[in-house]
Amino acid sequence: MTKTPYRIKHLFDDPDTRKGVAQKHDTDIKQKAKEIAIKAKSVPPEQLNLFDEHSLKQVAEIADEHAVEDLRRQIAALMRLAGQNYAISKQEFWRKYHARQEKRDD
Repeated sequence: MTKTPYRIKHLFDDPDTRKGVAQKHDTDIKQKAKEIAIKAKSVPPEQLNLFDEHSLKQVAEIADEHAVEDLRRQIAALMRLAGQNYAISKQEFWRKYHARQEKRDD
């Protein structure tokens, strides 16, 4: 066992470390999704089976989901800087939205 001044648990309990790992993970996903899309274009379509096509769609969806989550994190960070809470604003928005929908349906 190597002697280190840090324990792995302590490293990942640090919010900055977790944030850095998450950002690297998101960057890796985006980069690999782009690489896969480029490689897929170089392969003749008749060589891809149905599962290959389905998998390529899934990869694109995963990359899109991560992009949306990244956007939401950036919005939340900006709102936090402005003294607002993203989660509370989101709940309030949906509460009002559904109330308007119910009122309209009546």
